[in-house]
Amino acid sequence: MIEVDFTKSLAEITKSLADIIQIEEPTQAAYHAQNMENTLEKTIKEADVKCKTKKTAGLDKSVADVKSEVATTQQASN
Repeated sequence: MIEVDFTKSLAEITKSLADIIQIEEPTQAAYHAQNMENTLEKTIKEADVKCKTKKTAGLDKSVADVKSEVATTQQASN
């Protein structure tokens, strides 16, 4: 009798575990997919910031050069 109860309990636990695995695997896959997507998005945003920072520095240098030329031209005309 004990062996039958044990077998029945083991079968129920195995079924419950199988149900949990079916639920958990897609959830885990979704987590990993979302994690990869977030990492990719972060990398893209960091590259975008780096590019825009470089562009801004170039524009700042251009503005400084133009201001310097204007100041030189104004001094030469006075």
